[in-house]
Amino acid sequence: MSDLSTSTEPRAMRWYLQPVPFGRLILVHLRIWRAQRAVVAGSLLALAAGLASVTAATAHTSGTPTAATAESFLAFASVAFSLLWLAIGALAACAPFKTRWALVVLTVAPRRARWLAACLASFLLIVTAVTALFAVLSIALVMIVLTVQGHSPAAAFGVARPAGVLLLPVLIQAMIGFALGAATRSVAASIIVGYVLAPLAPMIKIGSAGIGRWLDLTGSVTAISSGAATGAALLPAVTAVLFWVILPSLVAWFRLRSPIG
Repeated sequence: MSDLSTSTEPRAMRWYLQPVPFGRLILVHLRIWRAQRAVVAGSLLALAAGLASVTAATAHTSGTPTAATAESFLAFASVAFSLLWLAIGALAACAPFKTRWALVVLTVAPRRARWLAACLASFLLIVTAVTALFAVLSIALVMIVLTVQGHSPAAAFGVARPAGVLLLPVLIQAMIGFALGAATRSVAASIIVGYVLAPLAPMIKIGSAGIGRWLDLTGSVTAISSGAATGAALLPAVTAVLFWVILPSLVAWFRLRSPIG
């Protein structure tokens, strides 16, 4: 019996100390998100707002739509769909702490930043899936509305390109919202920072030097997603996005190193 315990105990200890594979961590988080009603409800709300906007824009079109003019059907719908993802990202980051299951995991987790990265990665997979669903349903809705109006449904495929390009700004908004939520652990504080303080950042000046363009989150996301951030405009746009992602992420990482409560 002593030999058996001597031979099995080291193996059990090594097995316990081995980190869970990162891919498995992501799968675990994906299962957990299904039980997070706020995140699910926020995703469905963004999807519904975007599809309602697409339907309204298509129904009120004038003239004969073509693939080129069909892109305008997503002009307002893109804003309606993407705008909510900063708040949804904050909800996703705060959910582990609000529901208290982070207390259970992080009490024994030796690599807390790794756990948070898996949480973010799994959330971004959900964001990508919902955005892809939005693109497919948008094309289908435009085809239906155009057919009912007596137009050619082939024009609906003009919606595909702007719907596909929409993924980048949505991912940026969701990532920034998640970073703010992980840093503040408060949905209200994240919303205030993301929707109130961030738009005011372009007005910041130090002496005669205006540094606001280096912090312009809204303008940077728009420029990057539209392809306008080129040449001299590229560096400020990328810097602004990185600022709003990296700074709150560092705050979140330092908070993870402290006792969880």
